[in-house]
Amino acid sequence: MYERADRFDAGGACVARRAEPPAWDVLRTDGRFTPVPHLEPVTDDDGWITGFDGGHGPAPSP
Repeated sequence: MYERADRFDAGGACVARRAEPPAWDVLRTDGRFTPVPHLEPVTDDDGWITGFDGGHGPAPSP
């Protein structure tokens, strides 16, 4: 179960946060996910996760 997920990009991936165990992942439209080793993804100046829009992937918080 995911407690948060971005919209899927054209490549079929999004940034998502699993509820248990809590972790940020890359979620694919077929249900596969790839855990990322970062505690939190990077956000923009408004606090939105940058995700994959504009070619950005999940990255650690500064």
